[in-house]
Amino acid sequence: MNSLSSKNFTTRKTVFMLIAGVALLGASLSAYAATPGVAKAISKYGFSETVARLESGLSAHNLVILKTLNQQKMLAMVGTRIDKSKSILVINPKFGAKIYAAAPAAFIEIPFRILVQQHGNRVVVYYQKATALFQPYPGLHALGRHVTELMTQIVDKATH
Repeated sequence: MNSLSSKNFTTRKTVFMLIAGVALLGASLSAYAATPGVAKAISKYGFSETVARLESGLSAHNLVILKTLNQQKMLAMVGTRIDKSKSILVINPKFGAKIYAAAPAAFIEIPFRILVQQHGNRVVVYYQKATALFQPYPGLHALGRHVTELMTQIVDKATH
């Protein structure tokens, strides 16, 4: 009887550990999917075409691409292999002037970043919501709404 009770306890313990593990995994995945201040779009295009469409849309709206970072290449330097991944850093100098005039410390929040990642056969675009970035700066709320709307429009057009 003692052996049976021990097996029953081990089984319950294993089931509990599995349930706890699944709950933790679900919580971490949902946090990743719903990061505050970050928007996400699934592209119907391949990785290279999505990046090209984003760059074209950004340029069409007078956003200067300051830098494109290739995370796939950077991580390969240290032996880590990932699917394609690029960050695009952008700003419009007129936005910079408004930011500086309203709250010079808000310069820490720019340039705005867009992340394009390939996950298997799916391409995902993440971008910062300027409304969240500028929330601590009272004089920048209207600009934050404008930039967020603009980025949403550019990303939607590039991915659909």
